[in-house]
Amino acid sequence: MLHAHIFSEPAPAPTDFHLLPPLTPADYLRICRKASGKSVDQVAEVIEPRHRRRSAVAALIRDLETPGTTANHVTLLDPLHGAFRFSSDVYFQLMTRPPERHPIICRQCGCDRHHRCHHEEIGDCDWTLPGLCSRCADGERC
Repeated sequence: MLHAHIFSEPAPAPTDFHLLPPLTPADYLRICRKASGKSVDQVAEVIEPRHRRRSAVAALIRDLETPGTTANHVTLLDPLHGAFRFSSDVYFQLMTRPPERHPIICRQCGCDRHHRCHHEEIGDCDWTLPGLCSRCADGERC
């Protein structure tokens, strides 16, 4: 007869942050861009209003959102700040730190503990689940 040990630790919840796959810099940029509601082409249009150079900008954005590709210098990311919200610091932390030292980032909107979603009436978001901020957990858009 087999008996379960009643004093064992409960299984970790599937939302435990450390059980989530590590977020890459490319994932982070894609999450932040999508949270802004803009397509790659719309971001390229904000950055480069002249049509003939826009396709090169869109290609660069697609490259930066490709798994395994990273920006080699912060100035490559600077134009993106005018198109959608993200943190260059967080991007480079994801690039240079081991996964166990990555910042906690919402997998839906891209906010983190130092760059939270803000709503005029409610205030800043908080963390209700690892990998998901309170605004996204409630189904609200940041």
